[in-house]
Amino acid sequence: MTGHYLIGGGGHARSVIEAAPRGFFSGYFASEPASGFPVPYCGNDYDAVAGAAGCDFILAVGYVGDTGPERSPRAEVIRRFEAVGFCRVVASDAFAASDSVIGPGTVLLHKAVVNAHSSVGRHCILNTASIVEHDCVLGTNVQLATGTIATGGVTIGDNVFLGAGTIVRERVSICSGVVVGMGSLVMEDIVEPGIYYGSPAKKIKDFPA
Repeated sequence: MTGHYLIGGGGHARSVIEAAPRGFFSGYFASEPASGFPVPYCGNDYDAVAGAAGCDFILAVGYVGDTGPERSPRAEVIRRFEAVGFCRVVASDAFAASDSVIGPGTVLLHKAVVNAHSSVGRHCILNTASIVEHDCVLGTNVQLATGTIATGGVTIGDNVFLGAGTIVRERVSICSGVVVGMGSLVMEDIVEPGIYYGSPAKKIKDFPA
């Protein structure tokens, strides 16, 4: 087996297919086939691991889960697939600066922007019209939902989800294991994992132990 394959068969996977060049993906792996999916079903996650040699994958599961992004279904799949190859998908109308770094397994959907001297880690999702401004650093498995803006000099740890329309002030840091609710304004460093919401964003909940 060779080629590019998706891990996941839901709505996010369909969005990734639309962002990639036509015919880029040879098939997808998921727990069960999805009705009307635009590329062939090839088996479950374990079949993907077994046939991974010579293939490149995109983790097309967007679900964060109720236990926090570090223990989400997405994070579990990343750990299971640690040794396999991953490709990148950058939509034709997305922009990544020439001196930016985009990690393997990362997806830039339509009109996403990564500006000068920024680094986006492995397995990140920059959703539609999200913006990473200059001199930002994003860790592994960071998801910026639609319309999210990380202004200049922002640092984001691993396993972080920023809800739609969230804005992070310049030079602010967000630690690993954080979810920020949609429409929030992050004005100060976030140094503890948990769920944050509001303008300015405040911690409203811890994840289950």
